[in-house]
Order: sequence, then C-alpha cells, then structure tokens
Amino acid sequence: MTGALRLRAVRLLVLAVLATAGLVVISGCGGDDDAGGAAATTGGGASGTGEVAKLTLQYNWTVDEGLIGEVAAIERGFFADEGIELEIRPGGPSNDGVASVASGRAQLGIAAESPPVMLAASQGIPVQAFAAQLQAHPYAYFALPGTKLDSAADLSGKTVGVPPPAVGMLDAYLKDNGMTKDDLAGVTSVSFDVGPLLQRRVDVWGGWLTDRAQLRLLPDGYHVLRYADSVPLYGGVYYANPRFLDDEPELAQAFMRAAAKGWRFAREHPQEAARIFVDAYPNAEGKSTVESIVEAERTLAPFMWTDASERDGYGTMTADAWQQQLDLWEQTGQFDRGDVPTVDDVMTLDVLDATRDARTAGD
Repeated sequence: MTGALRLRAVRLLVLAVLATAGLVVISGCGGDDDAGGAAATTGGGASGTGEVAKLTLQYNWTVDEGLIGEVAAIERGFFADEGIELEIRPGGPSNDGVASVASGRAQLGIAAESPPVMLAASQGIPVQAFAAQLQAHPYAYFALPGTKLDSAADLSGKTVGVPPPAVGMLDAYLKDNGMTKDDLAGVTSVSFDVGPLLQRRVDVWGGWLTDRAQLRLLPDGYHVLRYADSVPLYGGVYYANPRFLDDEPELAQAFMRAAAKGWRFAREHPQEAARIFVDAYPNAEGKSTVESIVEAERTLAPFMWTDASERDGYGTMTADAWQQQLDLWEQTGQFDRGDVPTVDDVMTLDVLDATRDARTAGD
C-alpha cells in the first residue's frame, strides 16, 4: 500500500481526537429526523420492493486501494443486486469522515482504524462500528540491521520516532508490554517517511507494513516489531450513525453483503479487480496501474484474510477485541476529553450476525 493509506490513518486519528469540531457540524445539520442519515430511496431497495436505495460511503482519505472491493462491487453489480446505488465520497484533511457520518451527510463510513470511533464515542458523537476490513493492524516499529529489536523489551533505552498522532498508539503498545515512555531514551516527533531512521536520528521508527514505497528504502535485514502481535487494533473500520443502523438494518446488511462479495472477488480475481479500479480511478495515488494495484492487494491480504475472517467471514470482529482496545486506551489516559465508552457504545455485531452466511459464502 502506498503512502496515502499511511497518511489517512494518522490524519483521521487527528480529526477524531479533535472531534469536538464535529459536534459543531452535527448541531447545524438538521433536526432529529435526519441526524441518522436516512437513505434517499424511492421505496427502499433492500426491502424487497425492487426500488433503489441511494447510500453514501464516506471514506476518510482520498480514494486508494482500501476501496478496491467496494469499487469492484459497484462495477460488477453486486450493490445493484442488493438494490443499492452506492456513492463513494472521498475524504481528506479538511473532510472529517466521522463528523460527516454522525451528522447524516453520509450513511456509512470507513475509518482508518478503531481509535477514531472509540474517541468519537467517548465524546458523545453518534457513530458505531459494525464491521472491520482488516483483522490485524499493519502498523509496526522498524530498526536498522545493526539495532537489536526482537521484542518490545528491546525498545528500552532507545529513541523512538513516531508522527504526533501515533503517540497514543505507542502508549498503548508500551502499556500492553509492561512499559512506559520512561523506559525509552526518548520519543521524537517525526514525519511519515523513513528518513529519520535512515539518517540515524532515531533508533526505531513507527510506520506501516503496507507502505511499500518507504519499506523499499530500508536495507536488507531490517528488524520489525508488528503492532498487531501485541495490540488487537482493527483497521478499515466500517461505521455508521447508530440511528441509521437501527432504522435501516436491511440496508446496512445489504451493503455488507455486497462489500464482502466485492472483496472476495478482488481476492479471487486480482487482475480483473485491479483493472476495474484503475479504469474507475486512474489518478488514485498519483497514477494507478494494474500492476501497482495488484501489488497493493497482495499487501493487504494478510491483514484482511486471517484465520478469523476465513472462519467467520469478511469484516468479522469481536466484542472481546474491542474491549481490549478500550481498556488499553483508558489505561493510558486517552479518553481524557470525554467519558470512557462501553463496547456497546462503540460497536455492534448485529449486521455481522445477520450476514454471516453471505460473508462466508464463495462465489
């Protein structure tokens, strides 16, 4: 995956931490009747009437390979088969996807990871996760070949470089391994590229295992600590306003069935899915090629298709994993701007439970 997914991940964290601004947007976007983001339909496409429901999916960054499955599902007619006309709305640094979904301007969203949803819920912003693209988060800590980094304990006495929004993730990782930042030589604020590590300004650098462009710059034999080996953080989190999920459960389920079918198609037909994506978004990531998108699909696969998703279907998640994340974020003081949310505040399994057979079925 290219640098844009890396950027959108950390930037959505910033936007979520500053989600108070989203409350201002929410208060100015209509009354209770439209706060849940009711779908625009002529009868309810997923209700069996044969009419089309128009749904907006708010992405949290510019269009990139994190949408391959949804784009394939649109082109292959999987959403149309479910009675849905799906619009993908790109995000960016000036477009807070969380606020857009909470206010009803979009019915559905994809967050880069679970913390933005947890932080929003802690501040009373009405969003709730209902599925997750990635079962394992592709964040990691990297060191050059001459630096010992075989376990979390090896971070002790080292200078760790992370972007400012990823400091909270570092706090949680250290806490989960019985450490604090006092055990480090220091934490340095760096940008999103590997330069500070290559220049030896830091001993360890935090980055994304999916960021192929940056990892190619590292010398052979570099060391990696996978974040997911310690902290069960979800990536590519599907979320919605709880009112939409309560009022339009059939539409949420129809969306999930079509998205799952799109991602299975991309897995089984990577070249064709890449060609569909490039035709639809030729300028994604600067300039998309079929080869670069196929490579991106291969990079995503280990994080998306795990033992859990093979068993329980695309998008699966568990309340226990969310509780572990909430506990870590509470223990490291990351809900100090609001209340500590409960699992029920931040996620629901209703959509996944209702679509399990479809999400585990082959084509």
